[in-house]
Amino acid sequence: MPTPAATYAAPQVLTTPLASPTPDPLPTPAAAEPAPAPTGDSLPWWLWFLGGIVVATGVALLFARRQRGSAAVVDDAAPVPVLPPEPAPPAAPPRAAPPPPAPVVPPPPAAPAPTPGPFLEFQLAPIRVGTEGERILLDFDLTVGNPASMPVTEVSVATMLLTAHAGQDDAIADFFANDGKRGLDPFALGAGEQRHLEATMTLPRVAVNIVTARDRPFFVPMIAIDARYRWEDGRESRTTAAFMVGPAAPQGKLAPIFTDRGDRMTDRLEVRLYGQVRRT
Repeated sequence: MPTPAATYAAPQVLTTPLASPTPDPLPTPAAAEPAPAPTGDSLPWWLWFLGGIVVATGVALLFARRQRGSAAVVDDAAPVPVLPPEPAPPAAPPRAAPPPPAPVVPPPPAAPAPTPGPFLEFQLAPIRVGTEGERILLDFDLTVGNPASMPVTEVSVATMLLTAHAGQDDAIADFFANDGKRGLDPFALGAGEQRHLEATMTLPRVAVNIVTARDRPFFVPMIAIDARYRWEDGRESRTTAAFMVGPAAPQGKLAPIFTDRGDRMTDRLEVRLYGQVRRT
């Protein structure tokens, strides 16, 4: 009997194409008889081969489509925006330099005070003092000098004779405060010039303060001087002073003038400044 043709199982769908089945070699028939025609229920092998190729191709296409779909999904996804680096905050504008402090304007200098002086110079030289009847007398020489380079247009000198007593300070102050008192005749004095003034002053005996010590009455004469003068440039100056007068005594003191020997005059006198010389 002739060997029937080999049959094939139905092909399985694989993800990769199947290799074409190699048919087993047909045995050489013993007699040359034509092979019977295949039955109507079997298909030729090449159809199976083509079907496998189609299936494999479909699988490959499906796989490729899925890959593209995934890529499309990936591509269609909104790209994550790459934020540009945050710009650095703008640099603060440079601080304006503070305005310079307002210049300190020094106050205008005060008007210079008038330069005091110069002042005239005065030198008192008593000549003699004593009693004469109902009064006492004092002769003196007053030297007035101008050490400045400017002349003095007018010099007025007023003097007062008094004797030491308890109220002498008040009496001297009242004399200096009296602007209407009379004095020596006014005179002018040039720059560098000196003037010698000789004068005699008197005081009523009732105004003399007599003091008694060891049964001897005496008094101590005093003289106050008030000199006012005007310079050529219009400035006015003033010099005031008071002195005690008497003969020299031991230890730099002055002896009093005694009155128990009648009217008499005493010379060789000296003066001592009483208080201070005031110059204005």
